[in-house]
This record gives sequence, C-alpha cells and structure tokens, in this order.
Amino acid sequence: HERISGEVFRPRERLKSQRDFQRVMNGGRNFNGKLMRIKYSGNEGLKDVDCTRIGIKVPKKFVKRAVDRNLMKRRIREIFRRNKDVWPARTDLIVMCSDTTLRAKYEDVKNEFLYWGNEYVPRNANKTREGGNHKGSKTWTARGNHKGNKGVAPPNPDKQRDSDSAAA
Repeated sequence: HERISGEVFRPRERLKSQRDFQRVMNGGRNFNGKLMRIKYSGNEGLKDVDCTRIGIKVPKKFVKRAVDRNLMKRRIREIFRRNKDVWPARTDLIVMCSDTTLRAKYEDVKNEFLYWGNEYVPRNANKTREGGNHKGSKTWTARGNHKGNKGVAPPNPDKQRDSDSAAA
C-alpha cells in the first residue's frame, strides 16, 4: 500500500461492506452532535486495513431529494479529505446526517466534525485510559436515566463544548 498523504480521498479510506458498517454500528462508540451523529470504532485488528475509513449515511426518510443527499455526502467527504491529520488513527467512522445537517452552513458542519476529531475523541480516550466513564460502565434506560438514579441524564458533549467555547 502506498502512503496516504495529501488531500486525496482513496477508495480504501471508504467503508464499503455491510459487514464493516454493522461492526461499527453495533460495537462502536457514539457522538451525538447538534448537526450529525458519529459512530466510531477502532480497526486495528482488521486484515489489510491500515488507515482511518469513513462511511456516510443520509437516510431518504429525512432528506427526500437525491441532490441534497449527495450534497451532504460530498461535503462530509471534503471535510474528511482536507483534514486527515485530525482524525484518530486506525478508526472506522460512520457519519449520520439528517435534514438539520442539510440546513446548516458548511462551516458549522465542518466545525462540529473537527470538534469530534480534535476534542471529543481525545478527551474520551483519556477518560477510558484513566478508568473513567466509558462504554459498559453505566447502563442507560431508553429515557436517558441511569438505572437507580432517577432524574439523572447521561453526559451531554454539547454542554461541555459550549462551556469550552465560552472560556476561550
């Protein structure tokens, strides 16, 4: 394999198979932003995979027109392609878009996607290494309450981001 450098989106940087999509969707971690949702999972153990790969989902249910779905996919691929140094190494990610993503400005979509790569993933990786809150440590009910603690909501990354930007 040649090195992936520069602003090129190579075919091997794309999630293609249903098996890969299912692996990330069923076993990956989750980021819920205001404009998009990102599921991600490491791909270290996979054969013939040596880079970060992306898959994009834009459901017809939320975005009816094909030209709009394609526009969103082009925008996400462009952000991914131009910022390869930001993404976590050897990670598969699926970006799920909705009509909110379509209505948002390109810069807002870019900022949220870059926030995920620059701040959210490294911060959660540190929590996991330190033995903090990570997948499997708490069970959340469908209403978002921790079992045994009524009225307690799961951590919200948007609130953390808002306080980070206010401090800057």
